[in-house]
Amino acid sequence: MLKNIKYFFSILIISFFSCDLDIEYVEVDDPEKIELDSINQVSIDALLINKYIDSVDLKNIVTLDNGIKYSITKKGNDIFPENNDILSININGYYMNDTIFTMFDTNSKTVAESNDIFMITNEYAPIAFTYTTDGRYFGLNSLHGYLTLINYLKKSIGQIMPSIDENGKFTIILPSGTAYGKDGNSNFPVIPGNSVLIFEIHLLKIRK
Repeated sequence: MLKNIKYFFSILIISFFSCDLDIEYVEVDDPEKIELDSINQVSIDALLINKYIDSVDLKNIVTLDNGIKYSITKKGNDIFPENNDILSININGYYMNDTIFTMFDTNSKTVAESNDIFMITNEYAPIAFTYTTDGRYFGLNSLHGYLTLINYLKKSIGQIMPSIDENGKFTIILPSGTAYGKDGNSNFPVIPGNSVLIFEIHLLKIRK
C-alpha cells in the first residue's frame, strides 16, 4: 500500500512539472527598448514639427513646459478672456506622421467640404465652452468631445487663452507623446499611432 502511494505521488509530481513545461510565456517589452523608442520618437516628432513650422512660416513660436508649441497667427481686438468667460471658437484639426499630413476635424462646413471630410451627420457650428485656467471644459458638450480626452491639449489651452484676444487666431502643435502616443486612436477621430496633432483655433467671441 505504501509503495502504491509513493508511486502515485511520483506520477503526480512528474505530471505537475510536465504541465508546467507547457506554459506559454508572454514576452514583456524591454524597458530599455521602450525608453529608446520613446527617445527616437521625440526626435522624429521634432523633425516633423520643425518642417511644418518652416512650411507654413509660423512666427514667434512659444514652447510650453510639456513640449507643446504654439504661435499666435492673428491679433484680435484687445479683449482677452478671463476665468469663467464663455468662449466661442472655430477649430481645424490635422495630424501628421512620417508619411502623411491630413485634416481630420473642423467645425466649419465650408472647410470640411473643401477637404473632403464633410459628414452630413455632423453639426457645423462654433464650439462654445466655459474658459478655466486648467481648460477642463474645452470641447465639452460638443461633437468634438474627444478634445476633452487629450489632457495635455486641455491644460495647454488653459495656459494659452489669456494671451489670445477676441477674433485672434493661434496654432497649437502637440508632439505625439502629448496626444495619442504610439497606440493612436481607433475611435472618432481615427488617428494613427505616433502622430503629431496640429490645431488652428480662431477665438470668435468672448461672453463675460
